[in-house]
Amino acid sequence: MARKQPAYKSIEPSLWHRHGIVCMVLGGLLILTLALSQAALAQSKPQSPPNIQRANLKNQSRNLNHFIPIMFLPGGVKSSNFLVDIENLLYTIENQNLDIAISESRIKDAKGNMIRSIAPFMPSIVGEYSYENYDGGQVFVDERPVLVKRTTHLPKASLSYDIPLGGRPIFQLKASRSEFHRAQLRRDRIYQSSLFEGLKAYFNLLHNYSKLTVTEQSLEEARMDRALTQRKFELGFVKKLDVMERQGIEADKKSQVLESKNQVNLSKLKIATLLNVPLTWEIQLKQKTIQPFSLLKKNTTLEGYLQTAHTQRPDIQEMDREIKEAKLAYKMIRSDILPSLNLSSYIGGVGSVPGNLNQIKQYGGKMFVNVFKNMGVETWGNLKSAKAKIQEAILIKQRKLNDIYQTISEDYYNTQMYQEQMKVMTQKRGATQEAYRIAHLRKQAGMGTTLEMTQLETAMIQAKMDYSSSVLNYNISQSKLLYETGQLTTDTILERLNTTTGSRLPQQQKAESQKQVAAVTISTQESEEVNKEKSTQIYRALQIESLEISE
Repeated sequence: MARKQPAYKSIEPSLWHRHGIVCMVLGGLLILTLALSQAALAQSKPQSPPNIQRANLKNQSRNLNHFIPIMFLPGGVKSSNFLVDIENLLYTIENQNLDIAISESRIKDAKGNMIRSIAPFMPSIVGEYSYENYDGGQVFVDERPVLVKRTTHLPKASLSYDIPLGGRPIFQLKASRSEFHRAQLRRDRIYQSSLFEGLKAYFNLLHNYSKLTVTEQSLEEARMDRALTQRKFELGFVKKLDVMERQGIEADKKSQVLESKNQVNLSKLKIATLLNVPLTWEIQLKQKTIQPFSLLKKNTTLEGYLQTAHTQRPDIQEMDREIKEAKLAYKMIRSDILPSLNLSSYIGGVGSVPGNLNQIKQYGGKMFVNVFKNMGVETWGNLKSAKAKIQEAILIKQRKLNDIYQTISEDYYNTQMYQEQMKVMTQKRGATQEAYRIAHLRKQAGMGTTLEMTQLETAMIQAKMDYSSSVLNYNISQSKLLYETGQLTTDTILERLNTTTGSRLPQQQKAESQKQVAAVTISTQESEEVNKEKSTQIYRALQIESLEISE
């Protein structure tokens, strides 16, 4: 007797149309939800201040050599010379600094989190297919055994969609978007911090080179003085004690030179680390004397710097984002009070032949309410905690603002003080140089003493070093003031130094600068000639005075 088929209905086209209508309804709900989320994002889109100083680190077309990061270098790295000026320094930091590269990676991570937060807006679609082949066993039909052989195909497609009525996915998307922009702001602050550290290391290297030049000149003079004293001792004009004294002075000068060279090497290592170039590379500077730079706009008041910091510092805007994220976290917890709706449906078929299947269908819906979990105590506690975190974020911002404003005020007054101090040290350096020159002429005329020369030479060297230190402090204080107010960028520095991005001065400005240099050179030559004439007159007067005393 033939085996009867299961009482399944055949799949008819009208039934498939019904499922199509259901899918269209679910798709409409999905599109409506996405439209509402996009509208909410458009209203909450963060607006950056129009004057923010942001680093343009993408697609830099600089006239720089290609640098290989240290981590990718082989074991044996050959030495190489790297010529650095302030322009190459800033551009190389932009493209090579590891801290900036790490912050860029964190931006990509935040972007991935933002994309992942879109997932709750999408439905879940699952496709399944099962196949079963049963051969064996028997059943009895009219007391006759019948062998059982069965093949079953069971395809299935299911769709599930969660709709939180409280809008939690929308708040999560806003929070992740805020975290993404906060990562960008953090990158901008790290970029400015790296530039400031680079400028500080550059100015320190110039300062140490200036100290090395002064100490080497002092050592050369000490050597000449020791050789002259040694010759006088051989001729019987001075005692052995005088020679030993000159040797001790020369040894002290050698020690100062060695210390200055060590400071230069340490400064070079600092710059190489910031530039992310091999430490075996020899950092060479285009200029080796420190000079005062004008990095600040004239006639800018303290109030102007404070207002600039409030609108341009990335970390202040980052604190605003943190407050916003704390408020969104509160709204997410509050959204749990409302229920969540889950819609699900699946359609499939079953049969022995894939081309002739009987239909299986099911529709369903669920609703979840989490507010009554543990009688709502957990939700209530989370709300209180989230509200306290909002207040904490606001207070932290106020405390950091007070610290920022205090630091800016200190840098503002320090810059003014260092500027005046630099003028005083310039006068002191000129006075000690003139005193040493006159003492040298007196000694040549036989009227001065060695002790007087040594004291004046020490005072002159100290005055030169004090001047170099004052210039160093002035340049660093200006850079720090730009950093604290959020204005420190490569373009800002080069603009303040009368340069253009990626190129040197225009031809007209070059011609004017060459004229100024020529005028300064002529005036310097004239002043040197006048000084020579004065020195000759003083020397002759001292000789006449010495002859009169001897007579």
